[in-house]
Amino acid sequence: VARSITFTFNSATTNTKSINIYGSDEAFGISNMYGSSTPTKLGTVSTSSTSLTITGDYAFIGIRSADGAFYINSITIEWVNP
Repeated sequence: VARSITFTFNSATTNTKSINIYGSDEAFGISNMYGSSTPTKLGTVSTSSTSLTITGDYAFIGIRSADGAFYINSITIEWVNP
């Protein structure tokens, strides 16, 4: 179960931009994050707020840009056993 997600953005990402984080108990693809059966939106991470604590138990998470392209050095996801 995912508990938190943290992004380290590259300095080439100069504007404030957002990334939406989604969660589900079932596997899903990118098309689900744009359609009518969107998984649960867990929150937003941005270049000014780089970490999100996940509330709830979700076995699968999805990451989708809300603002175009980013330069990301790393993504850290903390997982725990339920």
